Amino acid sequence: MLPDAPLIDVTIRNAEERRNLDELACSLFNKRDKYLRMIHFVQKMAINGKFLTSKNEEIELIRLGSTLAQIDVQLNETLSQIAKLTGKVEVMLFWECGSATSDFSPRQKSGKRASVMSGILSPKQEQKMEVSGYKVFLNGRQYGLTVNSDVKNMVLRVSLFTSVWCQ
Repeated sequence: MLPDAPLIDVTIRNAEERRNLDELACSLFNKRDKYLRMIHFVQKMAINGKFLTSKNEEIELIRLGSTLAQIDVQLNETLSQIAKLTGKVEVMLFWECGSATSDFSPRQKSGKRASVMSGILSPKQEQKMEVSGYKVFLNGRQYGLTVNSDVKNMVLRVSLFTSVWCQ
């Protein structure tokens, strides 16, 4: 008799953080463009003599330039953080074996399961089978070595540019 297939839960690490950074970068690009247009407008007004004094023009340009510099610093920091999360995916696998209850899910929000593992079986007396380890398959090929049967989770780091490696 074969044991039940493991229940598997998959979580993508840093996906929400990456989404938030992307939104922040878009927002900062929009703010930056807005301030560049405002600076251009003030300079154009100064050239056409629309300001009453050059002091008003100078104060407005200093204020706009200072704000633009702050936005540029934030944008550079955000793009640097995005670069750290670009080109790789970290996947957390959790599994439960045997007669697991239906409430198994390290992530309470989602009960999604993925068929990415298979058990290695060792024959025992009286036709009982016991799980002795697991093989993780990625794209139909074994990923790493056989995992001990006591291990119930692992992190896979998949590079989009190079070969796959495991923690």
